[in-house]
Amino acid sequence: MSTIRISVILAFLYLSVPMSAEPQQTVQAGQPLSSVVEYLQRDGSATNMDPRLPSLLGWPTKAEPYKSKLKVIEDGDGIHSGFLTTERGRVELILTLFIPKRRTAIFLTTPSGSMEGVIHGFQDQGRQDRPLAESREMFLKETHFWLRQAASATKK
Repeated sequence: MSTIRISVILAFLYLSVPMSAEPQQTVQAGQPLSSVVEYLQRDGSATNMDPRLPSLLGWPTKAEPYKSKLKVIEDGDGIHSGFLTTERGRVELILTLFIPKRRTAIFLTTPSGSMEGVIHGFQDQGRQDRPLAESREMFLKETHFWLRQAASATKK
């Protein structure tokens, strides 16, 4: 997965999502994501976050870019990106799913598995709030994807 593709995905979101995206109610992943944190620390590439991503999440602007570990995996469901950062004084995970020509979902979560925020972007309609049940279902599916990736990487 190239940096250019990630930039295109973020550009789509940045242009289509209002800056005031508010986090929704907290949702639990069903199990802790500590194995995902370890997986991203070990196998993720050190990178500077595209400044549009923290902006979309409503994080404060900084002179220096937010630093993170990044892992990108493409499969039949779409393009999954996992960002791990400690730039705000705590460990945070940003899990994204980009389904080309359809939608993007960005989930802000923690190692405990709590969904602290979600942004949904749609190719033709921009940002849309979705029912919590739909967000929860997508969040659980995405966290399970990353838990499976972490488990299979550990077995290797």
